[in-house]
Amino acid sequence: MRVRLTAFLIALTLISPTITYAATKKPTPAPTKVATKKSVAKKQVVTSTSKATVKKPVKKKVRRVYKRKRVAPIPSPSPKWPPVNFHFESGIYLKVAITGKELTGILAAAGKSSQLYKDSQKCAAQVCGVIQVASADACYWEVDSVLYGANNATIGNLRTFTAKSYAKKVTTVFLITPQAMEDGYRVSPVTAKCWTTTPLDAVPSNTFTAITG
Repeated sequence: MRVRLTAFLIALTLISPTITYAATKKPTPAPTKVATKKSVAKKQVVTSTSKATVKKPVKKKVRRVYKRKRVAPIPSPSPKWPPVNFHFESGIYLKVAITGKELTGILAAAGKSSQLYKDSQKCAAQVCGVIQVASADACYWEVDSVLYGANNATIGNLRTFTAKSYAKKVTTVFLITPQAMEDGYRVSPVTAKCWTTTPLDAVPSNTFTAITG
Protein backbone atom coordinates (compact mmCIF):
# COMPACT_ATOMS: atom_id res chain seq x y z
CA MET A 1 0.00 0.00 0.00
CA ARG A 2 2.92 2.40 0.72
CA VAL A 3 4.54 1.75 -2.77
CA ARG A 4 1.46 2.82 -4.66
CA LEU A 5 1.04 6.09 -2.69
CA THR A 6 4.68 7.23 -3.42
CA ALA A 7 4.34 6.71 -7.19
CA PHE A 8 1.17 8.80 -7.20
CA LEU A 9 2.90 11.80 -5.55
CA ILE A 10 5.81 11.67 -8.02
CA ALA A 11 3.44 11.82 -10.97
CA LEU A 12 1.81 14.97 -9.62
CA THR A 13 5.22 16.72 -9.38
CA LEU A 14 6.07 16.08 -13.01
CA ILE A 15 2.79 17.47 -14.29
CA SER A 16 2.89 20.82 -12.36
CA PRO A 17 6.52 21.98 -12.04
CA THR A 18 5.63 25.71 -11.55
CA ILE A 19 3.74 25.18 -8.43
CA THR A 20 4.92 27.65 -5.86
CA TYR A 21 4.54 27.26 -2.22
CA ALA A 22 3.48 30.20 -0.13
CA ALA A 23 4.80 30.64 3.29
CA THR A 24 2.32 30.04 5.91
CA LYS A 25 2.37 31.02 9.51
CA LYS A 26 3.17 28.41 11.92
CA PRO A 27 -0.01 27.54 13.47
CA THR A 28 -0.10 28.41 17.06
CA PRO A 29 -1.83 25.94 19.01
CA ALA A 30 -5.04 27.39 20.28
CA PRO A 31 -6.01 26.40 23.67
CA THR A 32 -8.42 23.68 23.40
CA LYS A 33 -11.07 23.08 25.91
CA VAL A 34 -11.32 19.58 26.89
CA ALA A 35 -14.84 18.83 27.52
CA THR A 36 -15.11 16.79 30.63
CA LYS A 37 -18.08 14.70 30.95
CA LYS A 38 -19.23 13.84 34.35
CA SER A 39 -19.44 10.15 34.68
CA VAL A 40 -22.91 9.22 35.54
CA ALA A 41 -23.10 5.91 37.18
CA LYS A 42 -25.80 4.01 35.59
CA LYS A 43 -27.91 2.10 37.94
CA GLN A 44 -28.04 -1.49 37.06
CA VAL A 45 -31.54 -2.62 36.83
CA VAL A 46 -31.76 -6.24 37.56
CA THR A 47 -34.64 -7.82 35.91
CA SER A 48 -35.65 -11.29 36.79
CA THR A 49 -37.14 -13.42 34.14
CA SER A 50 -38.24 -16.10 36.56
CA LYS A 51 -41.47 -15.66 38.45
CA ALA A 52 -41.19 -15.26 42.17
CA THR A 53 -42.27 -18.38 44.07
CA VAL A 54 -45.09 -17.61 46.44
CA LYS A 55 -44.94 -19.81 49.52
CA LYS A 56 -48.23 -21.03 50.79
CA PRO A 57 -48.82 -20.36 54.46
CA VAL A 58 -48.22 -23.44 56.57
CA LYS A 59 -51.32 -24.46 58.44
CA LYS A 60 -50.68 -25.11 62.06
CA LYS A 61 -51.99 -28.43 63.32
CA VAL A 62 -54.53 -27.86 66.00
CA ARG A 63 -54.56 -30.64 68.57
CA ARG A 64 -58.08 -31.30 69.61
CA VAL A 65 -58.72 -32.35 73.14
CA TYR A 66 -61.72 -34.60 73.47
CA LYS A 67 -63.40 -34.61 76.80
CA ARG A 68 -64.97 -37.88 77.76
CA LYS A 69 -68.53 -37.61 78.73
CA ARG A 70 -69.24 -39.17 82.04
CA VAL A 71 -71.85 -41.79 81.49
CA ALA A 72 -73.50 -43.42 84.44
CA PRO A 73 -72.98 -47.20 84.33
CA ILE A 74 -76.02 -49.18 83.34
CA PRO A 75 -76.93 -51.52 86.18
CA SER A 76 -77.13 -55.19 85.34
CA PRO A 77 -80.66 -56.50 85.27
CA SER A 78 -81.56 -58.31 88.45
CA PRO A 79 -81.84 -62.09 88.02
CA LYS A 80 -85.25 -63.57 87.78
CA TRP A 81 -86.71 -64.63 91.07
CA PRO A 82 -87.66 -67.31 91.74
CA PRO A 83 -85.22 -69.13 89.41
CA VAL A 84 -86.77 -71.00 86.49
CA ASN A 85 -86.73 -74.83 86.27
CA PHE A 86 -85.64 -75.29 89.90
CA HIS A 87 -87.21 -77.69 92.40
CA PHE A 88 -88.61 -75.86 95.44
CA GLU A 89 -88.94 -77.31 98.90
CA SER A 90 -88.93 -75.76 102.41
CA GLY A 91 -87.72 -72.35 101.18
CA ILE A 92 -84.87 -73.85 99.11
CA TYR A 93 -84.55 -73.90 95.31
CA LEU A 94 -82.31 -76.59 93.86
CA LYS A 95 -81.34 -77.96 90.46
CA VAL A 96 -79.41 -81.17 89.78
CA ALA A 97 -79.89 -81.77 86.07
CA ILE A 98 -77.28 -79.31 84.69
CA THR A 99 -76.19 -79.71 81.06
CA GLY A 100 -72.59 -79.43 79.87
CA LYS A 101 -73.47 -76.27 77.91
CA GLU A 102 -74.98 -74.64 80.98
CA LEU A 103 -71.95 -75.56 83.07
CA THR A 104 -69.57 -74.11 80.47
CA GLY A 105 -71.48 -70.81 80.53
CA ILE A 106 -71.45 -70.74 84.33
CA LEU A 107 -67.66 -71.23 84.46
CA ALA A 108 -67.06 -68.61 81.76
CA ALA A 109 -69.09 -66.06 83.73
CA ALA A 110 -67.23 -66.89 86.96
CA GLY A 111 -63.77 -66.51 85.40
CA LYS A 112 -60.60 -68.55 85.75
CA SER A 113 -59.56 -66.83 88.97
CA SER A 114 -62.74 -67.86 90.80
CA GLN A 115 -62.91 -70.66 93.35
CA LEU A 116 -65.67 -72.24 91.28
CA TYR A 117 -63.35 -72.60 88.27
CA LYS A 118 -60.55 -74.01 90.45
CA ASP A 119 -62.95 -76.60 91.88
CA SER A 120 -64.02 -77.62 88.37
CA GLN A 121 -60.40 -78.40 87.45
CA LYS A 122 -60.20 -81.01 90.21
CA CYS A 123 -63.09 -82.84 88.63
CA ALA A 124 -60.99 -83.68 85.58
CA ALA A 125 -59.27 -86.43 87.62
CA GLN A 126 -61.61 -86.98 90.58
CA VAL A 127 -65.22 -88.16 90.84
CA CYS A 128 -67.49 -85.11 91.32
CA GLY A 129 -71.08 -84.05 91.32
CA VAL A 130 -72.61 -80.59 90.79
CA ILE A 131 -75.73 -78.88 92.09
CA GLN A 132 -77.26 -75.38 92.00
CA VAL A 133 -79.02 -73.93 95.06
CA ALA A 134 -80.75 -70.66 95.93
CA SER A 135 -82.73 -69.10 98.76
CA ALA A 136 -84.47 -65.86 99.67
CA ASP A 137 -81.95 -65.58 102.54
CA ALA A 138 -78.16 -65.31 102.57
CA CYS A 139 -76.80 -68.81 103.23
CA TYR A 140 -73.83 -70.98 104.07
CA TRP A 141 -74.82 -73.99 102.00
CA GLU A 142 -74.47 -77.56 103.25
CA VAL A 143 -75.00 -80.33 100.71
CA ASP A 144 -74.95 -84.00 101.77
CA SER A 145 -74.38 -86.54 99.03
CA VAL A 146 -73.46 -90.17 98.40
CA LEU A 147 -70.69 -91.64 96.26
CA TYR A 148 -71.76 -94.67 94.29
CA GLY A 149 -69.46 -97.11 92.54
CA ALA A 150 -70.00 -99.77 89.91
CA ASN A 151 -73.32 -101.64 90.20
CA ASN A 152 -74.61 -98.76 92.42
CA ALA A 153 -72.53 -99.89 95.36
CA THR A 154 -72.30 -97.26 98.10
CA ILE A 155 -68.67 -96.18 98.48
CA GLY A 156 -69.03 -93.34 100.99
CA ASN A 157 -70.72 -90.14 102.09
CA LEU A 158 -69.70 -86.58 101.25
CA ARG A 159 -70.51 -83.39 103.15
CA THR A 160 -69.87 -80.12 101.32
CA PHE A 161 -69.94 -76.58 102.74
CA THR A 162 -69.76 -73.36 100.74
CA ALA A 163 -68.79 -69.81 101.60
CA LYS A 164 -71.65 -67.45 102.35
CA SER A 165 -73.78 -66.56 99.32
CA TYR A 166 -76.06 -63.60 98.77
CA ALA A 167 -79.81 -63.73 99.14
CA LYS A 168 -81.75 -64.65 95.98
CA LYS A 169 -78.55 -65.67 94.25
CA VAL A 170 -78.13 -68.97 92.43
CA THR A 171 -74.99 -70.72 93.73
CA THR A 172 -73.25 -73.53 91.83
CA VAL A 173 -71.58 -76.12 94.08
CA PHE A 174 -69.08 -78.81 93.00
CA LEU A 175 -69.27 -81.94 95.14
CA ILE A 176 -65.66 -83.16 95.08
CA THR A 177 -64.63 -86.62 96.32
CA PRO A 178 -61.08 -87.95 96.71
CA GLN A 179 -62.01 -90.92 94.51
CA ALA A 180 -60.05 -91.16 91.26
CA MET A 181 -62.13 -91.09 88.11
CA GLU A 182 -63.48 -94.56 87.21
CA ASP A 183 -66.27 -95.80 84.98
CA GLY A 184 -69.59 -96.27 86.77
CA TYR A 185 -68.76 -93.92 89.67
CA ARG A 186 -71.05 -91.01 90.43
CA VAL A 187 -72.04 -88.56 93.16
CA SER A 188 -75.72 -88.13 94.02
CA PRO A 189 -76.83 -85.19 96.25
CA VAL A 190 -79.37 -86.10 98.94
CA THR A 191 -80.10 -82.98 100.99
CA ALA A 192 -79.34 -79.25 100.89
CA LYS A 193 -79.45 -76.96 103.91
CA CYS A 194 -79.25 -73.19 104.25
CA TRP A 195 -77.29 -72.02 107.29
CA THR A 196 -78.02 -68.39 108.13
CA THR A 197 -75.30 -68.47 110.82
CA THR A 198 -71.70 -69.63 110.48
CA PRO A 199 -71.54 -73.46 110.68
CA LEU A 200 -69.03 -75.33 112.84
CA ASP A 201 -67.44 -77.02 109.82
CA ALA A 202 -64.79 -75.28 107.75
CA VAL A 203 -66.10 -73.25 104.85
CA PRO A 204 -65.60 -73.98 102.04
CA SER A 205 -64.85 -77.70 102.47
CA ASN A 206 -65.51 -81.24 101.19
CA THR A 207 -65.43 -83.98 103.85
CA PHE A 208 -65.58 -87.58 102.61
CA THR A 209 -66.35 -90.57 104.84
CA ALA A 210 -65.75 -94.00 103.27
CA ILE A 211 -68.11 -96.89 104.07
CA THR A 212 -66.25 -100.04 105.11
CA GLY A 213 -67.42 -103.65 105.43
